[in-house]
Amino acid sequence: MACTVHEILLQSVFLKDFPRGGVHFPASYPCLNGCYRGLLRFLNRPVPLPHSRAGRRVREWYRSVQEAQEAAVAAVQAGVTCGEVDAAARDVLKKNGLEQYFVHSTGHGLGLEVHEEPRIARGQTVRLEAGNVITIEPGVYVEGVGGIRIEDDVVVETGRNEVLTRVKRDLIEL
Repeated sequence: MACTVHEILLQSVFLKDFPRGGVHFPASYPCLNGCYRGLLRFLNRPVPLPHSRAGRRVREWYRSVQEAQEAAVAAVQAGVTCGEVDAAARDVLKKNGLEQYFVHSTGHGLGLEVHEEPRIARGQTVRLEAGNVITIEPGVYVEGVGGIRIEDDVVVETGRNEVLTRVKRDLIEL
């Protein structure tokens, strides 16, 4: 699935249904997805449905996911295991009583395909290498309420990382 240089950025808003235990709950995600020189990129920011405001509980969940993402990004550098990056996000969500709602991995490699190695997940022993491009995308999904995921693309470097996304991570309310 190679992209062309003309497919620089594609923007769309999705209304997704997440089946969880037979119950479907919608989450609105503005997704800025695209391709440049054959490489894919992804960006997710949750937005409450139009004409609704996030309640106190959802705001707290959002802050927890935001903190989890920040912790995972801070852990990213060459030589760190993928499991250590995943644990950084999970530890924050566990501290805030949300670990059971984090039902997917923290991220994955990004390149010519949507999901590439390395896999940023619990127990992964593969070490990140300088030059890897990965997603960091923790999220919580609460049945009957909705889901929150914050996703950014990160370049792994020696002793540091570079977040490629320049979009704010604040809660957006329409």
